[in-house]
Amino acid sequence: MSKDINTRISEHNSGYSKWTKRGSFWESVYSEKFDNSKKSHKREKYFKTNSGKEWL
Repeated sequence: MSKDINTRISEHNSGYSKWTKRGSFWESVYSEKFDNSKKSHKREKYFKTNSGKEWL
């Protein structure tokens, strides 16, 4: 979840995030825009479930 997807991807690739710094080159394959953070957080949580991963 981010207001600026390009900055967020750069943070992942530079090792800024402890959760993704061990990975290789990260890129965005899908994005959505929401009116508020509650909706976006709920959607992000869904994508971390098995059903959400299958959907992607």
